[in-house]
Amino acid sequence: MAALTHEQVGRASGALFAFQSLLEGLVEAEPDVLT
Repeated sequence: MAALTHEQVGRASGALFAFQSLLEGLVEAEPDVLT
């Protein structure tokens, strides 16, 4: 596996954080979706 640069790691972390934030917002808006 190729080593990641700090830029690539930061971008991946940012994307993951954005996805988690979006998912949390969705869960708060539609709590029945995951039940």
